[in-house]
Amino acid sequence: MTVLLKQAFAKVSLLPETLQDEIAKELLAELELETHGEEVSEHVKRLVEEGQIAEAREVIYSIRPGTSNVLDSWQRALAYPEAKLNESTETENIKADAAWLLHNSDKYKGKWIALKNGILLGAHESRIELHCSLKQAGKLSGAMFCRIDNLNDAIV
Repeated sequence: MTVLLKQAFAKVSLLPETLQDEIAKELLAELELETHGEEVSEHVKRLVEEGQIAEAREVIYSIRPGTSNVLDSWQRALAYPEAKLNESTETENIKADAAWLLHNSDKYKGKWIALKNGILLGAHESRIELHCSLKQAGKLSGAMFCRIDNLNDAIV
């Protein structure tokens, strides 16, 4: 046993028994999770692959952050997306993107597109591939991604 762990146990032993039991339960649960973290990670991965994102989030968010690097990665990956407008975003840029969609979306049915200030940056069947190609070309910053499902109908 390490010196630090001995110090921790010595301090915990001075606490009331009910508090000692609570600390022991938390520690045992964390040790169990650390031991089975790989299994939890695989379970979450299966849920994600099956499209059961809500269930995967429920599992992963029941685990305290900092328990495992792998599980922390899943928590970040499954975090709810946030849409943020930065200070440089102007109403005119959004209007330009909307105008482009209105006039050009019929050519891109079934594809993901990326727009910026009313200019098409790229299109692809896969959002991931489109994202990667824009990143590689240095055009990712400020891009708005949409999937064109129906003529003149863009889903953000």
